[in-house]
Amino acid sequence: MKKWIKFKFKDPLWLYALIIWGACGLLFFLTVKESEYFLSAIAIIIGAIASVGLWFGNHYGIRISGEKYLIICNTKIGSFSKDEVSQITFYFVKNEENKYDVLAKVFCLKKPPKEFVWHNVYSHRFGGTLNLNVKKGDLQELTENLCEDKKITVKVIDNA
Repeated sequence: MKKWIKFKFKDPLWLYALIIWGACGLLFFLTVKESEYFLSAIAIIIGAIASVGLWFGNHYGIRISGEKYLIICNTKIGSFSKDEVSQITFYFVKNEENKYDVLAKVFCLKKPPKEFVWHNVYSHRFGGTLNLNVKKGDLQELTENLCEDKKITVKVIDNA
């Protein structure tokens, strides 16, 4: 079984990447025209970073394959062989009306458990927030998809 189970953001990440690519393309065009190759290289690097960020932003969650689990969250990436994992527990914790944060604990056979967290991403530098978009209506589908793997369990915590 190969499957991506993704936790999406409310904001359209592709729009942010499109704006960055447009600005970098314009900067690249203008700097090449003026023979400023150092600034052109910087524009290419910024565009590449935006592309990588878009890919990760669109793949937050867990990828289940025949031999591995790949987990991508806000702060880290983890890859685990199915043989070394005894259990993965996902917690959906209600943080406000109809919105949930997601936590996962990966229990490995010979290592301490690893924790992964998906929540809103705050940027004090840029003055904005990317809001995680896991709603109560999504829980049924997410739970069914996650529980298809026999090593994964799901718990919903409503804090009511």
